[in-house]
Amino acid sequence: MRWFVVVAASLVALSAHLPAEDYPNFLDHPLLSDRMRSDIEPYLLPLDHPVKERLDALFLQSQVLENEESLAAAGFNVLVPPLPSSYIIVARHPLIPGYIFKLHLDSETRSRKQLPHWIWLARRCEQAMQIRKIIKRKQIQHFVVADKWLYLLPAHSPCNSANPQPVLLVETDMQLQPYEVSVHMWKTAMTRAHLDELYTILKQGYGGPSVLYSTTNIPYTDQGTFAFIDTEGPRSDLNLKRIKQYLSEQMQAYWDTLIH
Repeated sequence: MRWFVVVAASLVALSAHLPAEDYPNFLDHPLLSDRMRSDIEPYLLPLDHPVKERLDALFLQSQVLENEESLAAAGFNVLVPPLPSSYIIVARHPLIPGYIFKLHLDSETRSRKQLPHWIWLARRCEQAMQIRKIIKRKQIQHFVVADKWLYLLPAHSPCNSANPQPVLLVETDMQLQPYEVSVHMWKTAMTRAHLDELYTILKQGYGGPSVLYSTTNIPYTDQGTFAFIDTEGPRSDLNLKRIKQYLSEQMQAYWDTLIH
């Protein structure tokens, strides 16, 4: 699985970003307004991405996101049911290893802060991109962030759904350790070098307050790094004191010297 992700990332890096007019079904997609096109265009899944053809094969057949039954019938395995705040579902598909999918069903009538679901998905991509820039620019070694793209769903006609979704999120599987391991590693593995890097990222405020739930949203990975996986929130002035609860007493004291 790991080699697939590495190869996929390399191919995407070589892919030229297509202008909107050359992206199939983008300009004439009936679910997209001009504002939506402008906001999601930077994050569209590249046409030559290794999973694009597989997703097309799945989603062109039927309205996969119509409800829970249609999602299961298409072969998706739900990892996390609709979360109570974002109403997002996290799923995998056995035919698309190395990736996870974050999505909303067409049957989901709830929305966070009364905003359309696509706004939050696009924001996840944008905030992850900003964190990735910091990691690259500062040559950060201990923290990583998932690559995220928006897959433009086909517009089925006739559409049987009252609230058809225009996009879902495609995200590299960061091969996370269990929650209990993340809790332990935050307490025992964090060094001054780790916290220097973490402060460099968090002081910019990208990812919003959710990143402060660190053992959940910056968990430990199989590769020995800590991964930013939840980047839904807008850039914010973060209360960095909240990080202390996850650290050892020694590292709490060092964190205080960074944030004061």
